[in-house]
Amino acid sequence: MYWDRYIRRDNPRRIEPLDKPLDTYIMLDTETTGLNPEEGATLIEIGAFLVQPGNENSRPRFEQLIDPRQPLPEFIAGLTGITDEMLKDAPQPREALTAFLEFVNGRPLAAHNAEFDIGFIRAGCKKVGLEFDPTYV
Repeated sequence: MYWDRYIRRDNPRRIEPLDKPLDTYIMLDTETTGLNPEEGATLIEIGAFLVQPGNENSRPRFEQLIDPRQPLPEFIAGLTGITDEMLKDAPQPREALTAFLEFVNGRPLAAHNAEFDIGFIRAGCKKVGLEFDPTYV
C-alpha cells in the first residue's frame, strides 16, 4: 500500500503527531535562485502569513523580495516569475531576514517543504550573522 511507507516508524520523513494542536503558527514559502545553499543558491523571496484563531478573514502577511546579489538563472525567472528588474531595489539579505525574524517572533513555522524553506532561511541567517533556531512542522 502506498501510505505504508509514510507510517512506518523507521521512515526518516515520517512526521510524528504533535503533542497538542497548533492554533497559532506562521505559514511560510520561499523562492530561491537554486536548490542548494551549499552550492551558492540564495533566497529571492520570503512569503508568510500568521494563522491564529479569529483571523481567517484578515491574516497579517510578510512578503519580501530579496536582492540575491547575482543575476537570476533564466530557469528560475521563468519558474517563479521574478525578474532581475524586480530585485534591483529589493533589500539585501540581512535587512530582509531581520524583518522576517521580527515577523515570526518565535512562533512555529509550517511549510509544504519545510526542510527546503527553513534550510535556506537558516543558511541566509548564518551568512549574515543572525541567529535562527525555529520550531517547525
